[in-house]
Amino acid sequence: MKIWPDRRKNCALAAAALSCAFAALVLSTSDAAREIKWLHLSSRNGDLPNPGGSNEQTGLLVANLDKSTTTGFVISYRVNGPALVWFRRVGNGWSRYVIYRDFLTIEAGGAAYDIDGDGDLDIVFGGDSQNNELWWWENPYPNFDPNIPWKRHIIKKGWSRSPSARRRLAFVKPSAPRKAISSCNSCWRQRY
Repeated sequence: MKIWPDRRKNCALAAAALSCAFAALVLSTSDAAREIKWLHLSSRNGDLPNPGGSNEQTGLLVANLDKSTTTGFVISYRVNGPALVWFRRVGNGWSRYVIYRDFLTIEAGGAAYDIDGDGDLDIVFGGDSQNNELWWWENPYPNFDPNIPWKRHIIKKGWSRSPSARRRLAFVKPSAPRKAISSCNSCWRQRY
C-alpha cells in the first residue's frame, strides 16, 4: 500500500510550490503596499443604499460591470426577491440596481465573464440545494437602468443537486461555442 499515491503527491507538491510562490510575492512587496486600509460602509448609516429583499444574503460578487474606474458588487439573496442586486459606484456614492427582481434560490458565490462576447462582463450564479439550474445574466452595458432587470439565460437545467456552496466556473475555448465548466468541491463537470 502506497502512503503517497501519485495523485496526492502531485497535489501536495503543487500546494507547496504555490505556498512558496505566494510567500515570495508577499515578502518581496514593500510594507506600504501590503498595508490594507478598510473603510466600513453601512446602509444603516446611509453610506450605501438599503439592499432590501431577503434577510439571507448568499453571495457577493465583486466586478467592474460598467467599465468604469471603480469596482462594484452584486449581492445574491435566496429567501425573497430581488434575487440579485448590483451596487454601482456613482460619483461619491453608491446606487442600487436590481438585476433580477424575482425570487430564486441562489447559492453562495458567482462569476463575472464576457459570456456573449460583446466586451462587457456578464454574471453567472447557480441554484442552491433546492434548485438544479445554472444561469447567466446579460449585461446591458452601457444602458443601465436601476428599474430594468437584466435578461436571464439558462446555462444548464436538470443537473444533479449538490449540497456544496463551493462552486467555481471556468470558460474554456475562447472561440465560439463557449463551454462552461462548473465544479462542486473537487469534481469538475462540463455544464454547457
